[in-house]
Amino acid sequence: MLKILAALIIIFSINIVQSHEPDKNKYKQGFISITQLHPLIIINLKYVHSNNILNKNAPGYNSSEALLTHDAAQALFDVQEYLSTKGFSLVIYDAYHPYKTYKTFEEWALEPEHQDTKNIYHPNITKSKLIENGYIKNKLDHTRGSTVDVTIIPLNKKIQHPCTTKKINYKNVGDLLYVDDGTVNMGSSHDCFHPISSHDSDLIEQSAKENRFLLKEAMENHGFVANDKVWWQYKLAREPFVDSNFDFDT
Repeated sequence: MLKILAALIIIFSINIVQSHEPDKNKYKQGFISITQLHPLIIINLKYVHSNNILNKNAPGYNSSEALLTHDAAQALFDVQEYLSTKGFSLVIYDAYHPYKTYKTFEEWALEPEHQDTKNIYHPNITKSKLIENGYIKNKLDHTRGSTVDVTIIPLNKKIQHPCTTKKINYKNVGDLLYVDDGTVNMGSSHDCFHPISSHDSDLIEQSAKENRFLLKEAMENHGFVANDKVWWQYKLAREPFVDSNFDFDT
């Protein structure tokens, strides 16, 4: 009896330790590719290529396949159905990414500043402050498979390749760089870590506010919760793997 009890204690202890570590198995049960989820959803994963804040392809992205949990994918399908009636397609910048990808962002934030990427993605804040202010931590949500970075584009319009970078003058801020990929004007570009990217920012023009509101309304009405710090990130309110950080590659 004592041997059985001891064995159970060991098993229980192992489970406690494992629950605090990323799942490194190729765990795709409960996940689905959203690449073919809806014909109008456009996949434009930022970290598959080098046109991003890291200035390189992120580890864990071995394809352009965008994965989400079944629950999040179904909710996203419903979002697109609604947006279709408004004349827009969803554009997916990021969906599930593995824990190793998140760790790459942490490591990047500890490296010396790179002025070119700083000017675009964090013009008024140092890398260390990105960690302190929670911008990097936000990317951990993607490892659970129910968080997406999204925007919208008019139906039948294509993503612009390559993107164009232009200066925009904002009131009380001055000139900031804006990466234009053909999607609607949201007031700031994806991964621009600046107060101007927060949902309630008063620094952007009225048309950009209206675009943000349209996206937010569509996402929240179909089960997603907005990230207050950045207009592009949404998490499924009832995510199925709330205690997990998966680490399988796409």
